[in-house]
Amino acid sequence: MQRRSMPMPIPPAGGMPCSRATRKSSSSFGLEETGSLGDAGRMVTEKIPQLQSLSSEEKLILVGELWDQLASDPAAFPPRDDHVKLLETRLAHFREHPGDVIAWEDLKKRILSR
Repeated sequence: MQRRSMPMPIPPAGGMPCSRATRKSSSSFGLEETGSLGDAGRMVTEKIPQLQSLSSEEKLILVGELWDQLASDPAAFPPRDDHVKLLETRLAHFREHPGDVIAWEDLKKRILSR
């Protein structure tokens, strides 16, 4: 099986998305996690029972392929208002305090040097 590089989805603040009724939790990021899939996730596995027999690696590849399809149409998922507000707040903070940031290259070196 060929391994492929895929962008990893960014989970909502507070962890992975929920698959049950709406759940809200506060986080240190100031966002509320809202999952409104209801039982839709369960319905997919009931409609396609072969998904249950996939190995973990196959499931991860499937997630990547589905993610790629979703990412190909960003207009289908407009940004949430609370995400936009948080980004605007962070950008304003950066503009006022540009010295508060650490370049990714520097952070990566610091982490890998441990």
